[in-house]
Amino acid sequence: MTAYTRNDLDEGWEFKFLRASTNKFRDPVRLQEILTEEVRAGWTLVEKFDDSRLRLKRPSSARAGDAALPFDPYQKRTGKPITPKERPRGENVVDLMEALRRSVGGAPAETRAPKKAAKKPRKASSGQKEMLMPILGKKQAKETAAKKPAARQQRKSA
Repeated sequence: MTAYTRNDLDEGWEFKFLRASTNKFRDPVRLQEILTEEVRAGWTLVEKFDDSRLRLKRPSSARAGDAALPFDPYQKRTGKPITPKERPRGENVVDLMEALRRSVGGAPAETRAPKKAAKKPRKASSGQKEMLMPILGKKQAKETAAKKPAARQQRKSA
């Protein structure tokens, strides 16, 4: 990359990089077409980095003619112009609920069934005992403990 000279910076030049998504600048004919369009905005080629990047410059005074140009003089990419996609206009919008009511009941859409009263939520029981799982053999363990006489506790040796 060639460095900017002090003269370039002091004299009021503008610089821009022009990029292509493919190697469009490899073809000399295509490169000349692109540069011809850029010359209309006052840009001149400073350096070709590779087949997809160029550096251009123009005097700051060239901004005065930008309004008359049919393109953006500061565009950074070349190739197909980005255009917004066409969106459907919404002329044939269908109310799905109305169509469903007509297909199911054959009744006009204006007739609506009365709303049902909302159900009250169930109260949660304290401790959530209904969530506990029974342990098998628990009752048997209590019965056997009651039948056995209490044995002496042995001391732990130190």
